[in-house]
Amino acid sequence: MKDYGYKVCYTDQYEKMLKVQVVTNTYDLAEWNRQRYELRSPLDTTWLVIPIKTRKEYLQRWKDCPF
Repeated sequence: MKDYGYKVCYTDQYEKMLKVQVVTNTYDLAEWNRQRYELRSPLDTTWLVIPIKTRKEYLQRWKDCPF
Protein backbone atom coordinates (compact mmCIF):
# COMPACT_ATOMS: atom_id res chain seq x y z
CA MET A 1 0.00 0.00 0.00
CA LYS A 2 1.37 3.38 -0.96
CA ASP A 3 0.37 6.19 1.32
CA TYR A 4 0.27 9.64 -0.22
CA GLY A 5 0.32 11.53 3.07
CA TYR A 6 -1.78 11.82 6.17
CA LYS A 7 -4.75 13.90 7.19
CA VAL A 8 -5.56 14.98 10.73
CA CYS A 9 -9.32 14.88 11.22
CA TYR A 10 -11.63 15.67 14.09
CA THR A 11 -15.21 15.01 15.05
CA ASP A 12 -17.40 16.26 17.85
CA GLN A 13 -19.17 13.86 20.17
CA TYR A 14 -22.59 14.42 18.55
CA GLU A 15 -21.51 14.54 14.90
CA LYS A 16 -20.77 11.59 12.62
CA MET A 17 -18.76 13.29 9.86
CA LEU A 18 -15.02 13.80 10.10
CA LYS A 19 -13.65 17.25 9.31
CA VAL A 20 -10.13 17.54 7.91
CA GLN A 21 -7.94 20.01 9.76
CA VAL A 22 -4.42 19.44 8.38
CA VAL A 23 -2.82 17.44 5.54
CA THR A 24 0.85 16.45 5.97
CA ASN A 25 3.45 14.34 4.18
CA THR A 26 4.75 12.34 7.15
CA TYR A 27 3.12 10.37 9.94
CA ASP A 28 5.37 11.95 12.57
CA LEU A 29 4.22 15.44 11.63
CA ALA A 30 0.57 14.35 11.55
CA GLU A 31 0.90 12.77 15.01
CA TRP A 32 2.61 15.91 16.34
CA ASN A 33 -0.26 18.06 15.01
CA ARG A 34 -2.85 15.70 16.49
CA GLN A 35 -1.26 15.94 19.93
CA ARG A 36 -1.14 19.74 19.79
CA TYR A 37 -4.76 20.01 18.70
CA GLU A 38 -5.89 17.62 21.45
CA LEU A 39 -4.32 19.88 24.09
CA ARG A 40 -6.27 22.92 22.90
CA SER A 41 -9.63 21.44 21.93
CA PRO A 42 -12.77 20.72 23.97
CA LEU A 43 -12.96 17.38 25.78
CA ASP A 44 -15.74 16.00 23.55
CA THR A 45 -13.61 16.32 20.38
CA THR A 46 -11.92 13.21 18.96
CA TRP A 47 -8.79 13.61 16.81
CA LEU A 48 -7.62 10.96 14.32
CA VAL A 49 -4.68 10.52 11.94
CA ILE A 50 -5.86 8.86 8.72
CA PRO A 51 -3.64 7.93 5.78
CA ILE A 52 -4.50 9.15 2.28
CA LYS A 53 -4.75 5.88 0.35
CA THR A 54 -5.78 6.77 -3.19
CA ARG A 55 -4.17 8.98 -5.80
CA LYS A 56 -7.50 10.67 -6.49
CA GLU A 57 -7.90 11.78 -2.89
CA TYR A 58 -4.25 12.86 -2.83
CA LEU A 59 -4.77 15.11 -5.85
CA GLN A 60 -7.95 16.59 -4.36
CA ARG A 61 -6.32 17.35 -1.00
CA TRP A 62 -3.18 18.96 -2.42
CA LYS A 63 -4.61 20.83 -5.43
CA ASP A 64 -4.88 24.24 -3.75
CA CYS A 65 -2.05 25.99 -1.98
CA PRO A 66 -3.36 27.19 1.40
CA PHE A 67 -0.92 30.11 1.55
